[in-house]
Amino acid sequence: MRKTAIICLQQHWRLDDQPLLKAAANFDELLLVYPFENEEIPFFPLSIKRIGPFRIRKIKEAITDFNMRLKPFNQQLWLAKGNTVEVMSELLLSIPNAVAFLPDEPAYDEQKAIESLTKSFGKERVKTSDIGSLFKARSGVLNPADCPEMFTQFRKAVEARFKPAMPEDEPLRLPPRPLSLPENLWNIQDFPDFLPEHMMEPDSRGGKTISGGEKSALKRLNYYLEGKQLALQYKETRNGLVGTDYSTRFSPFLALGTLSPRRIMEQLHYFESEFEANESTYWIYFELLWREYFRVIARKHGKHVFLYRGMQSKNPGLKGNTHAFLNWCEGQTGQPFIDACMKELKLTGWLSNRGRQNVASYLVHHLKLDWRWGAWWFEHCLIDFDPASNWCNWQYVAGIGQDPRGDRVFDPIRQSNMYDQDGRYRKLWNS
Repeated sequence: MRKTAIICLQQHWRLDDQPLLKAAANFDELLLVYPFENEEIPFFPLSIKRIGPFRIRKIKEAITDFNMRLKPFNQQLWLAKGNTVEVMSELLLSIPNAVAFLPDEPAYDEQKAIESLTKSFGKERVKTSDIGSLFKARSGVLNPADCPEMFTQFRKAVEARFKPAMPEDEPLRLPPRPLSLPENLWNIQDFPDFLPEHMMEPDSRGGKTISGGEKSALKRLNYYLEGKQLALQYKETRNGLVGTDYSTRFSPFLALGTLSPRRIMEQLHYFESEFEANESTYWIYFELLWREYFRVIARKHGKHVFLYRGMQSKNPGLKGNTHAFLNWCEGQTGQPFIDACMKELKLTGWLSNRGRQNVASYLVHHLKLDWRWGAWWFEHCLIDFDPASNWCNWQYVAGIGQDPRGDRVFDPIRQSNMYDQDGRYRKLWNS
């Protein structure tokens, strides 16, 4: 009987540094599937989907590009309606000799899905690989049970003991598609949840739009490092607000999985050896360490990453006020800097790191609103939404996460005077 590998990809739509494809190389057949269920966010003052229009757009770009790259292998990614457990269970039941391969993502829902499938079908038929992390080791501070609560302790231990894993090259061959396909599999152009009205164009004030696919990801990596050598000024420009080059803009690709963090580090090391290593190039690694830290912390604390009392089990003393929240979402708070940030977020799906810290602080510390509402709105809007980074950062601001300093309060007037001295950003989005 022919052996079939079923790879479940809700992100990581890339050929480069893709261990799941390597794991499936010796099978007779390969079926690539994306389970998609864009359910409404629970206990939320707005009836909105978890995945907003700009992230839908990026997902469609990423999958379209992925399918173009799969064509020489006579392969494609199929879409299926339903959550991971429903879709993969149905496929494993309909193809008795199949083995499922899933990314070992750290967030609670993804871990519960893996546990449920493993319980139903056993470890012989459900395999996982952590393909989104910078390191392959799961020891020392990279082991969730042993991970320190403070980032600085984590960073120092990692820098002393671990090196980023080397990325893997693209596969030379892939097994063919099954001769007969199960029902409930769709081509992306025919999939009912990717309708034309979802393909909103981002506001042009946000700068040049970058497609979400792997081809664009690798092009952006080369542009930022070698083409423009922007990495040498990253630490000085990272608090910028206008344009597309003040930050790396790697985060949407990392969130979609169309760019491997290990490939970034390999190319960064090459850049440093060929051109220059300075504090800015180190700071790119520093930011990737923050991402890694939140991934390990998310594994460690599980569902508490998403609960009101947070990882510290501490009451933040916040309430719900739908009117104030809607004004915050729409950029109608009356605070020019906050309003500019919120308009950019809603109209483009992007917001600078400086902007994110300020609007989060404003919602929690000025409006005294439930921090989870802000985290959910970010989840809906952001093209670079990542569960671990988003929710852990919101807890950080709310004072119930891993922060020895407690509450992070930003004065928006002082912040705008520091980072938008000429008012250019406020004028751009409030006009």
